[in-house]
Amino acid sequence: MKNMKNTENSISAFGFAWRGMAVMSLLASVVVAQNTWTTVATSSCTSAELRGITYGNGEYVAVGDSGTIITSPDGKNWAKQLSGTARELFCVTWGDNLFVAAGDSGVALTSPNGASWTPQSSGTKNSLRGALWADNEFILVGLNSSILTSPDGVSWNHRVSPCTCDLLGIAFGDQPTIFVAVGGYLGPALLTSPDGITWTSSSTSATSSMLTSVIWNGEEFTAIGEKGSILTSPNGLSWTNQVSGDTATLSDIIWADNQFVLVGHEGVGVFGPILTSPTGIAWADRTSPTTQWLYGVGWGNNLFVAVGTNGTVIISPSGSTVVAGKTPGLVKQGSMRISGSAVNYDLVNTGHVSLRLFDIQGRLITILLDGEQSAGSHSLSFRSGATMPFGRYILSLKTGATSLEQSAVLGH
Repeated sequence: MKNMKNTENSISAFGFAWRGMAVMSLLASVVVAQNTWTTVATSSCTSAELRGITYGNGEYVAVGDSGTIITSPDGKNWAKQLSGTARELFCVTWGDNLFVAAGDSGVALTSPNGASWTPQSSGTKNSLRGALWADNEFILVGLNSSILTSPDGVSWNHRVSPCTCDLLGIAFGDQPTIFVAVGGYLGPALLTSPDGITWTSSSTSATSSMLTSVIWNGEEFTAIGEKGSILTSPNGLSWTNQVSGDTATLSDIIWADNQFVLVGHEGVGVFGPILTSPTGIAWADRTSPTTQWLYGVGWGNNLFVAVGTNGTVIISPSGSTVVAGKTPGLVKQGSMRISGSAVNYDLVNTGHVSLRLFDIQGRLITILLDGEQSAGSHSLSFRSGATMPFGRYILSLKTGATSLEQSAVLGH
């Protein structure tokens, strides 16, 4: 794998982090992510291949072969749970106070806590490979063009796919509101939908490889796949090829802690690669503590967790070193402050301000503000009257091409 500079810089203020050209005027800091990974012992609970991971309700949940489900409150101490199935589980997501896991032969499971699981009828025998909660619905995608939606994880509706392809990953973005599903069969597959119900196939010349996973970071989609493929898109329709410096099959990608983190398998010397980037354009190769392949990566409670073959679990804290810095721009210096469930700030000049709330997996929860604001003092509620499950969320404040994120514990 091609080595790149081993640090990425971003500008943060009051817990937020800048990407791109700075546009606000307030005291800030330069954050240098460390990205040091260590292996966690899981041999006491499983040696199965682990295929997917998520975080919710204060628990990490990983799924894998032979119906394997393991959970952990801290990413370090893991316990095996009874899934009630021997089928291979490929994906798991958290939303609306519910975990949903899915896998081979259309198996679908739900759990309120990660420990007790209930089988649900998905209505398909196709293998389900990707799971998402967004815009008040669960979506599962899988082989043979499978697309399923559900408001509650129990009753599933089958949606018509415009292509004959295998679908492996799905994401949701908000500029405009759009779902993107990726996969392939003899090449890449890219599908888009405004609502998760009606889907349209799009094409790209940016890659000829099958795509495996996709994520939205508040500004753009980033999709990954075979032969080290990385594509970026501002809208899910037009895609640009980026250089990963790797030829492995890239398995899974997330956006958290102000950076993209992706993992893979079939890498050079059978190592599973770990790559990070603050932009989706320049990627850095991280040292993996294991020779195992990696299939899934998640983030929660300030910890990255990746999973893979032979029960492998590796972790990396979001820990950063901080150096003093300063950024110029639209917000009056020192005026940004967090009070209860509101963010307060003073604008020096009139400008366009966007405030969005994401869950810790980078999925859009709600748009709090998207419009012009005049000079002067402003206060915006994180919750905007919405009822949300208690947990950690990411508040994204965006002006022009720059976004600013802060992790916050919200909900009730």
